[in-house]
Amino acid sequence: MSRVRAQSRFYGSASSEESSEEESERSDEEFEESDSDDDSDAGPGDRSRFLVGSDSEEEDEKREIKSGKVKRFEAMVDTSHKLRNHMKINDWISILTDYENLNLQLEKHMKRDIVSRKKPTVPDVFIGSLVIIQDFLTKTKDNKASLKLSKTNTKAFNAVKQRTRKDFKEHEPAMQKFRDEERSLDDDDVIMPLEEADGSRPKGADADDDNDGFEAEEKAAKTELTLEEMNEDQLNVRLREVLATRGRKGTDKEEHVNHIKELLAGAKSAKQKAEILLAVISAQFDIMAPGTAHMLPSAWRDAVSNMRELLKISRENPTTIEYEEAGEAEVLLMEKAQTLIIGDEDEEEENLIKKTEAKQTADGAENASMKLRGDLATLVEGLDDELFRAWQDTDAYGQAYVELLKDERPLLDLMADAQDFFESMLDDRSRAARIASRRILHIYYKSDELLQQIKELNKASSDEPGLPEKSLQELAVLVYRYGEERAKSQTMLCHIYNHALGNRYYEARDMLLLSHLQESIHMLDISLQVLFNRTMAQIGLCAFRLGMPYECHMALQELCTASYTGSGGGAIRLRELLAQGMIQVRGYDKTAEQERAEKKRQIPYHMHLSLDLIDTAHLVSAMLLELPNIALSRLRGDTGNKRRVISRTFQYYLRTSAKQAFSGPAENTRDHVMSASRCLMSCDWRKAYEIIASIRAWQSLEAGTMQSTLTKVKDLVKVEGMRTFVLTYSSFYNSLSTERLSATFELEPSKVHSVISKMIINEELRASWDQPTASVIIRRTEPTRLQSLGVNVAQKCLSTLEHNEKLIEARSGGLSGRGDERDDGRDWNNRDRNNRGRGGRGRYQGQSGGRYGRDYQRDDRNRDGGRFERNYTLLLNKQA
Repeated sequence: MSRVRAQSRFYGSASSEESSEEESERSDEEFEESDSDDDSDAGPGDRSRFLVGSDSEEEDEKREIKSGKVKRFEAMVDTSHKLRNHMKINDWISILTDYENLNLQLEKHMKRDIVSRKKPTVPDVFIGSLVIIQDFLTKTKDNKASLKLSKTNTKAFNAVKQRTRKDFKEHEPAMQKFRDEERSLDDDDVIMPLEEADGSRPKGADADDDNDGFEAEEKAAKTELTLEEMNEDQLNVRLREVLATRGRKGTDKEEHVNHIKELLAGAKSAKQKAEILLAVISAQFDIMAPGTAHMLPSAWRDAVSNMRELLKISRENPTTIEYEEAGEAEVLLMEKAQTLIIGDEDEEEENLIKKTEAKQTADGAENASMKLRGDLATLVEGLDDELFRAWQDTDAYGQAYVELLKDERPLLDLMADAQDFFESMLDDRSRAARIASRRILHIYYKSDELLQQIKELNKASSDEPGLPEKSLQELAVLVYRYGEERAKSQTMLCHIYNHALGNRYYEARDMLLLSHLQESIHMLDISLQVLFNRTMAQIGLCAFRLGMPYECHMALQELCTASYTGSGGGAIRLRELLAQGMIQVRGYDKTAEQERAEKKRQIPYHMHLSLDLIDTAHLVSAMLLELPNIALSRLRGDTGNKRRVISRTFQYYLRTSAKQAFSGPAENTRDHVMSASRCLMSCDWRKAYEIIASIRAWQSLEAGTMQSTLTKVKDLVKVEGMRTFVLTYSSFYNSLSTERLSATFELEPSKVHSVISKMIINEELRASWDQPTASVIIRRTEPTRLQSLGVNVAQKCLSTLEHNEKLIEARSGGLSGRGDERDDGRDWNNRDRNNRGRGGRGRYQGQSGGRYGRDYQRDDRNRDGGRFERNYTLLLNKQA
């Protein structure tokens, strides 16, 4: 019985949505009586108990039909009642919510009528609500100390006070009239729906009256003005109405753009057409491709064409069309207003209101000669950013990526047109520099030959004569003179990169050293750091192509060395440093924000550098430098810390390869270089070159560049192979024939003479030339038995002395040693830094310079005679 009664109440309330409480109670009582009478004999087919009151109510009275406007008005009345109830308990959070709901309901109520094309008047219930809010604000402000509002209530109170100022200012006459007439929200004329004159139908109107509305709407559509019949002011009003729908929920973005485009046909002046084009381009930035963060390609191409049209109109009407930046002062004002919401700073609020009113007054006075709001340079930069994001988000192996690459040419033409417009028409060098820096980003990674081919293809495919192409040098000079600091640094790196790409190594090196960017790059943003890494990689490749292994190794050392690349290895870290792929480090999980930031700075695929080629250049250069150095260390007997180290990475790879019991066929770049190193150490330079030439990384170069690079590598392998042979086997020969060396290593006799002479001058080889026989005489002095014993004793004494000094330092807390010794150590450290500055020993010696400094300090004291001889004499006396 209770279940049936609950269901009957539910269906009874659903039959009449606006029924009163007494009617629902009466229907419940009627249902209980009928239920008690018919409960015993009600069968499963008896459905009348679920339709209680449906037939009887239709017979007694006619159902009331309300229009949408009446329902919205009643919702506003209900909200005003809630507002008064919340004021009684000082619930400012609910008051703020009610006030926002009132504004939303008023916005729906004030929609323009379709038939009359007029807006209805503001309801009295809204004006009355503003009156009671203003009175309650004044009362609460006066008694704020005694009320002791909570923190959230105080914040809501300040928010209501701030947000209601505009409404109070706008509706001040209506509010004053409401007060003068001493009206209240309880009056019948306030809470009753609006009259028919305001666009609403009387209460109780039938549904048949809708036919008259449709007929009136049809007549209004026939009498509505077309775009050709409208004047300029009417078209501006229509444009504002269309723009007001932008960003609203449920608005189709493409349809919104089409609505704005339709107004172009009715533009009455060039200025109005330019304003509509600005609105179209701005709205087209909202059309995003599904599931991506970039514009739809079709919308992007349409925006580029609209931008070209806008520039053309601006050129043809330079006196009537002027632009101004929109938003800087207004954005600052809005940010300040947001900060004032949480505070109670009346003086700052008043200043903010005065500034806003002054701005609105000035805008209204200059409405006739108002400049167009928009920055053409910003729009061009936005199109460039959208194309870059499209390259990032598109699969590089698909046809869509190829189509996007074709869009670069129209964008470059647009940039050239915009730069010429700013330079020639507006004489705005700063914006021209901004566009020039963007153009440089699109051409710096292309070789001169490729740019020339693109230029010829454009001339053949285009009939219209375009603007003369500017070189990267001309664009860079404009940025250096008028650009911002970040743009200057970016352009400098791009300029250096382009020099290195064109095999102009010394120009690139000198420009890098003069810019001092290597000293401050760690303080710049990450995108510039990535560009710096790309530039250093290209400089290294340039030196390698020109046959300069030492310069190549110095440029690529920090990018490819294992000590700089962490536990993930060189290739993984190199990919991250060049922003050529997302990496995952074991034991480290990235947050979503970090992944998004890393994805944003990725370089598009067509701008990638070959990681295999960079690794090959680094390892081959290290091989050519390190193998003769290893042979020289063995010849001199240097072991342990005394051995000079050029590339620790290469030595580690070589030791690991030597430990293998069986060396299989080479699979990657490292295996190829290690196999070539073993062949070169055994003086088989031909086999070493064949292994190096078989590396697949050479295929990433062009045919001409690959052939010239391999030729230089072959010459270097011959020279370093001969040096390694001479240093390794000089202890087994009394003389070496120049003719024999020339035939073995396929070098010119003059080249052999030059290389051997340089080795003798650098004290790498103790030999002299015998001109009549054209041979090298090796000069060796074998130590006597006494000399060998003396050397052993000296080494043992030196180790004993080091041990004693360590014990003394441990006892004295590390403060032992005389002043001259400390000065001596500093001098050797300074000498070590000077050597590194001249490029003598490389970076890794700098990291272990302290150890080397101590060894040199010992040797210096030994040569001077000093304390070592005294200790040696004491030791001999004790033994005697």
